[in-house]
Parts: sequence; structure tokens; C-alpha cells
Amino acid sequence: MPTHDPPRPSPPSPRTYPRWTIALIAMALILHLNYWLWDHDGIVMGLPVNFLYHVLLSLLLSGVMLLLVRRAWPAYLDDEGPE
Repeated sequence: MPTHDPPRPSPPSPRTYPRWTIALIAMALILHLNYWLWDHDGIVMGLPVNFLYHVLLSLLLSGVMLLLVRRAWPAYLDDEGPE
């Protein structure tokens, strides 16, 4: 006799995600472009400015990703389903 599993919840539409998640992702894209330091060739703490900028940007974006995973991760992705 076949068993009937309860239906899995459908993923939410993108409109149900908080607006701050979209704002954080937009901020990350804008900061990644780095047009304001394009012609700057200075040295800060022994590193080229553009390299130091990308190191700091990577640390900032790691924190953004941690925040997104902890606060905005969809619950339906963690539900255990039949395999």
C-alpha cells in the first residue's frame, strides 16, 4: 500500500523576501565596481590602494553573506523531504 507524504511547501515569491536583502545585494554590486579608485596608484600600509580596497570589501561582503544566511534564509530549503 503506497504511503502519501504531505506536500512540500512551495518556495515563496521573490516579493516575500525583506527589502533590506535586496538593498544589501545592490550595495555589494555597487561597491564591487570600484570606479572611484580606478586611477589611484597610492600605497597604504604597504599595499596598493585597490588591493587593500578589495581585501576590505571581501571582509565586508563575508559579513553581509553571513547576515543574509542567518536572517533571510528561506525555511523551505531546510525542510527534510522524502528522498
